[in-house]
Amino acid sequence: MDNHIRTGGIIGSAWMGKHVVIIRCNPQNNRFLSMHSSYEAPLEPAVQNCAQTLSNLLSIGYKLKQAVAISHDDIQYILVKT
Repeated sequence: MDNHIRTGGIIGSAWMGKHVVIIRCNPQNNRFLSMHSSYEAPLEPAVQNCAQTLSNLLSIGYKLKQAVAISHDDIQYILVKT
């Protein structure tokens, strides 16, 4: 499990442009697996509950661009904020 969560770019900091966040989750148990983002992307801290992590990002203006099933226990969500 990749727990790399950046501390820079936390919501409330200045930012401009388009940002992308990629989240991977296990849909079988609603577990957050990993998060990767573009530089300076505004982020909310990830939590172990995948639905809550997605909800937090949607609440700050990210839009779901695509969801892809990597396997039966791994879904990748691509979110974009402009």
